[in-house]
Amino acid sequence: MYKLQAILTVLGLALANIAFAGHLDGTTVDQRTAPTGKVLQQGDAPIVEKVVSTIESQPETQPQASAEVEVVEQPPAKEAVETAAATEASSFRGGEEIYSAKCAMCHDAGIAGSPKVGDAAAWTARIAKGEAVLIENATKGFQGDAGMMPPKGGCFDCADEEISAAVEFMVAKSQ
Repeated sequence: MYKLQAILTVLGLALANIAFAGHLDGTTVDQRTAPTGKVLQQGDAPIVEKVVSTIESQPETQPQASAEVEVVEQPPAKEAVETAAATEASSFRGGEEIYSAKCAMCHDAGIAGSPKVGDAAAWTARIAKGEAVLIENATKGFQGDAGMMPPKGGCFDCADEEISAAVEFMVAKSQ
């Protein structure tokens, strides 16, 4: 029994040595886990030039990669925001669309005290406060006696104008 245990121990150590032999090649953990590349960012022109010169210096026996590298400038942050705002403005969703996609979850079932669309009795006191108050409560959120309304009804990708259109749609359906 002792001999079998000794043989199994030696065999186990030999297998462990084989499995971890890769760590004995002289490299450090940092060398083995170092990044293999770099993300090019605006202003990294020397790196682009190095890539182009490397491609151009390839031997003719290999398929030649295109030596033309296009450097695309990223717009400054202000331009990106303006572009996003213009795109958002051009993709305006109407009140019925916003209601169906976002508001109906609560306002069809009366969840968290939300008035059901079409229930004139539930909307009368709210409508009496004025449309501006309804739109402000829908946009900024509201905590009332009957329940609560999170800001924009939780529709954080909705523009304020879209929330206004949804409120107008619900009021029109509930008078």
